[in-house]
Amino acid sequence: MKKLLIILTAVLISLPLIGKPHKPHKIVYDGVAIVSNVDNVNFDEMTDRELFIFMFDNTQMIRPIEVNPEPTQEPWEVPTEYKTMKNPVTVDDNSLKNGEMYYKKYCASCHGKTGLGDSPRSRMLKTFPGDFSGDVYQNQTDGEHFYKTKFGRGEMPKYDKKIPDENIWDMVNYMRTFKK
Repeated sequence: MKKLLIILTAVLISLPLIGKPHKPHKIVYDGVAIVSNVDNVNFDEMTDRELFIFMFDNTQMIRPIEVNPEPTQEPWEVPTEYKTMKNPVTVDDNSLKNGEMYYKKYCASCHGKTGLGDSPRSRMLKTFPGDFSGDVYQNQTDGEHFYKTKFGRGEMPKYDKKIPDENIWDMVNYMRTFKK
């Protein structure tokens, strides 16, 4: 998705300038200068692996750089005591409603309304916030989800002092509803 956004941004900025004499414009993405003057690049003939962003030195292209659209994330180690922890909150309408309320308040801004990791804010994060509908998330235990929500790490805030444990368990129940 980021590849497409980079290309579209560069193309859209170039459109008003095509055919007019101008200095090349630059967009900075993660510290890399991206050429907005893309008249000479045929994106239709490129495969995904051939997507390049060109760096400029004044008006001369120096070298292409391949873009890694999704930074890799270190494995999240969860202590055994949490991996095996059972969810003490029964899945019922009250728990799901409560979990949805807390999810929308604390989680949706990064993880998206339906847990796909597709919120506008997620695009500003260094790491992908995850897709709660997929197997990677759904195959983890409730205890693992509880631990990650309670203690956080990196860009994921910890909620141990903001949300009571029972409500974190409600959120775990609610996030299980995102399963494909």
